[in-house]
Amino acid sequence: MPIDFLFFKLVIVMFLVNLLHSSYVFGYTPSLRFSSDKSTPVIHDPNLRIEEVIRGLDLPTSMAFLGKDDILVLEKDKGTVQRIVNGQIMNKSIIDVNVSTDVERCMCGIAVSMKDNATNIFLYYTEAESTDGGRALGNRVYRYDLSNGELVNGRLLLDLPALPGPRHNGGAILLGPDNNSLYVPIGDVDGSFNPGG
Repeated sequence: MPIDFLFFKLVIVMFLVNLLHSSYVFGYTPSLRFSSDKSTPVIHDPNLRIEEVIRGLDLPTSMAFLGKDDILVLEKDKGTVQRIVNGQIMNKSIIDVNVSTDVERCMCGIAVSMKDNATNIFLYYTEAESTDGGRALGNRVYRYDLSNGELVNGRLLLDLPALPGPRHNGGAILLGPDNNSLYVPIGDVDGSFNPGG
């Protein structure tokens, strides 16, 4: 069986799992709690602690690690991936793409694969036809090579619908344990879901 066909089947399965999970948690709204002076997030686990790493990001949505002190961070509406090395944001983003920015459309997810002396970055975002965050072309997964501090040689791997939208986009992508499979939860893209009928 061709790998593209297996990948497509995996995406469909992940989509259905995401829909079923959504039906069970419908009505649940997670909330972030802050200290009484509203300056610090509060966690209720003595095994965890909060440590601020960087300020100055614009609506960060996801991150991935190239190394212990080398972090890639997505900025939702800008369509940028910022690189933070040893607590410092690099002067220039490593990529800037056109993203649709309506509600949950955005620069959504990132995954990093390092093997065979190559670093591949996978990005999931709602691609727009123009730089102003305009009309959505689709929710897309691209693979890029990391070369000389930039993402280059973009290759479209998956073109998923962005309609009806603009709510209920997924995007928290993840590489499988084999470092070869990519899991892409896409949400229901504002479609209706009725588990009973």
